[in-house]
Amino acid sequence: RPPCLYYMLLPSRITSRKNIRHKLYKKATALLSHQSESIITKTHTHPRHTHTYLSSSFIMTILSTTRVGGEKGGKYLRVKHESSSTKTEMTFGLFLPSVLDRSAEAAESAKVVPVLFWLSGLTCDDTNFAITAGSRAFDMAEKQNIAIVMPDTSPRGDDVPNVDSWYLGFGAGFYLNATKLPYATHYHMLSYITLELPTYLSTNFPGIDTSLKSITGHSMGGHGALTIAFRDPPSWTSVSAFAPICHPTRCPWGEKAFGAYLDG
Repeated sequence: RPPCLYYMLLPSRITSRKNIRHKLYKKATALLSHQSESIITKTHTHPRHTHTYLSSSFIMTILSTTRVGGEKGGKYLRVKHESSSTKTEMTFGLFLPSVLDRSAEAAESAKVVPVLFWLSGLTCDDTNFAITAGSRAFDMAEKQNIAIVMPDTSPRGDDVPNVDSWYLGFGAGFYLNATKLPYATHYHMLSYITLELPTYLSTNFPGIDTSLKSITGHSMGGHGALTIAFRDPPSWTSVSAFAPICHPTRCPWGEKAFGAYLDG
């Protein structure tokens, strides 16, 4: 089974859940990088998988690149960068359809593909969608010439506040801007998704037309997709959700999470 499914099969009452998820995150990263290839031939920080370079406005590290659907298919990238919103390094997945390879010169002067933002649910990271749905989703995106961006669900790092809980901290950013300490410093996922990431994609991947962006997600990600799109409808071409959390403040764990993140 893919590493991300292991946690789903464990008993619901378990100690050190965050430690287990951290180990599964490392396993998932290793799995995705195992068959990857670098698309850049300059100096690599890792012989095959990692390349760091200075783009026009950002430092970006491509952790891995995997060709999806054969030699003529699209590419799945995992990208790490410094975030001004969360004040941490952030990692996101990105599927690029092969039309961008064929239209490389045209992409420099004209945006050619729309982009779908996928927001994952509680306890997930940037890899879950790619592992569980990627083969089918990427195949359809390739046929429709659509890019898919898969951000992480929270900031992470040694200096980022975290607790051993599935509904708060790492993997549970709820796509909001926290206003209460200690989370207010780093947990600014709303700004990251709506402001920073679209600009980052437009700047570093010129074939993506971020004026034609849609948003969807599952569970916590469905909640994020709905609240983000309803806050600013003109910015999104479409919005949808899979089994979204629709009223998190009307349940005990939601009250605790939102009470920890937000004032009032």
